[in-house]
Amino acid sequence: MNGLQHDVSGYVAGLADCNDIDEVRRCFHAAYSEIGFPVSIYVQFHLPEYDQLSAPVFSQQMVVSTTFPDEWRERYREQNYHRIDPIFQRCRHSVMPQVWMDVSEDAGLNQRQHRLFSEAIECGLPNGVAIPIHGPNREFAVVSLAADEPAMEFKRRIPHYKHTVHLLAIHVHAAVQRLAQDDDANFGVKLTPRERECLEWTARGKSSWAISAILELSERTVNFHLANAMSKLEVTNRTHAVAKSLYSGLIEI
Repeated sequence: MNGLQHDVSGYVAGLADCNDIDEVRRCFHAAYSEIGFPVSIYVQFHLPEYDQLSAPVFSQQMVVSTTFPDEWRERYREQNYHRIDPIFQRCRHSVMPQVWMDVSEDAGLNQRQHRLFSEAIECGLPNGVAIPIHGPNREFAVVSLAADEPAMEFKRRIPHYKHTVHLLAIHVHAAVQRLAQDDDANFGVKLTPRERECLEWTARGKSSWAISAILELSERTVNFHLANAMSKLEVTNRTHAVAKSLYSGLIEI
């Protein structure tokens, strides 16, 4: 890694010119790979929803782009690590980049959090840095980057490239938000109160049967409302319906 010796102005300009999310993904990963982070991820959601997110919704729908190993992503989902990940916990309350190594050395971590870091290393993710981004309406995004160089070398170089990775993360987020706003301008979906209720309880991990008991409806009626919502949202499963509704502000949890 050469840190600030890299001129990222071309990538910044490229992000501003992206016309769709796929272009943002390509520019995002190419920029960080050139700096020395071949593995990267961009995740976004709203802070009020974070604690309620189920593992499938978090891992499949809130992740906008990633080159993290499938093995690690599956392990992260299976263990619900998004609920206890100390890196994300730090990012929720900070605007500054969080170095994985520094977070892992926190004396306050519990056994499960230490295991998270050990398993990340086993999956080929020994060192990295996470950049939190906070928006005006409690939007929350994280760019997390991994490098495979030795720990001491990584720690020695980090002061020199922390500014660069932070700058790029802000522009990646700005590109995603710009495209999302363009989509919202053409997003005319109207959900009924019952459809919203059913989706909100689905987002909390409730089954149709459980929702029927909570709302005092038949299970068949709950499935009817969810099917209508999925049709309006033009999605084929409940997880995608929940993610699209949360992202578009149609529901809250």
